[in-house]
Amino acid sequence: MNVFIRTFGCSLNQADSIIMENLLKKEGLKIVKSARNAGIIIINTCAVKEPTENKIVRYISEIPGNKKVIIAGCLTRTRTKLLKEKFNHSLIGCDNLKDAIKAVKGDVKESLKREKMCKVGVVPIQKNKVIEIIPVCEGCLGECSYCATRMARGELYSYSEDNIIKHLNDALQRGVKEFWLTAQDTGAYGLDINTNIIKLLQKIVRLNSWFKVRIGMMNPSHAYKARKELGGLLINPKIFRFIHVPVQSGSNKILKLMKRNYTSEEFAEACNYLRSKVKDLTISTDIIIGFPGESEKDFLQTIKLILEVKPEIVNVSRYWKRENTPASRMKQLAPDIVKRRVREFMKIYNQMKNEKNESLIGKEANVLIDEKGKGRTDSYKLINLKGELGEYVKCRIN
Repeated sequence: MNVFIRTFGCSLNQADSIIMENLLKKEGLKIVKSARNAGIIIINTCAVKEPTENKIVRYISEIPGNKKVIIAGCLTRTRTKLLKEKFNHSLIGCDNLKDAIKAVKGDVKESLKREKMCKVGVVPIQKNKVIEIIPVCEGCLGECSYCATRMARGELYSYSEDNIIKHLNDALQRGVKEFWLTAQDTGAYGLDINTNIIKLLQKIVRLNSWFKVRIGMMNPSHAYKARKELGGLLINPKIFRFIHVPVQSGSNKILKLMKRNYTSEEFAEACNYLRSKVKDLTISTDIIIGFPGESEKDFLQTIKLILEVKPEIVNVSRYWKRENTPASRMKQLAPDIVKRRVREFMKIYNQMKNEKNESLIGKEANVLIDEKGKGRTDSYKLINLKGELGEYVKCRIN
């Protein structure tokens, strides 16, 4: 039987889909690249935003009735009632990936019981011949008032350093050259097993091979506390000079309402310190605009913070109410106010981004070609260029 897997969401979801794919392959099933050629369709869902949820529900609704459908991922836990009301399909939770085999065979209709599944060392999690995704933990320690993902992923469960290192070594034997360390919050890694992300990274860079590591999203509170150690690690040639610290707002009032456990000043201090120690550092952050209670003053504080820190990448999202979160019970802002603020913010950010990109023209950079026609500089900047996958070349940016 042919199986097609459709993935929505983050790199952690991508890893989960690849794990399911390889588990099914071991059982003799064929994975195809088109739903048209499949008898079974697995949809790996995302619960972060309402528009994505709506897109997923539409996608499932349009699947022909002669195909078997299995719904996996975050929505199976955050929107269980909705999925059961609308569909009569099998449901698999984020930590029940091994039951994908039973669901495909018809032996399991629902697998949503929380289980601690170590996702490294089970099967390869190879995005392509160059990139391996390495989940380092499941869940987080946060209590963000707007987040539905923590309801899906649960409490922090870190995988052992030994299992992660073994998976890395196995991937290196397969020719992998780029690793994405991923989690809801890489900064929380190990805090439940008497270690931390710094100790893990120190062990990884000591491996006797050539490779590059991208450190995944890290809560600003962890980045602030570990800024000195991070500064020392980010200059190591085996680690991309890149960090993703999602500040969400420049207003401490809004950060408190969001239940984020840091201040805008701590975020700025962490970023400024790392810039002072790491040449050509790429800083990525996330901003939520229109959170309940956000005044014009709060919005302007966010703009001020971004203009001060000048991150190379800003992922901007309007606030979307998620069911059963504390923020969903707060008074919501008028949509026209939120839309205007998004437009204003994007105008300022795009100008800043264009100026930064123009400053790169004419510079030389080392690039690891990790996708067809594309590669990443040592600062994880995306470059379009020709070459063989896995090549590490020098180029001039134009």
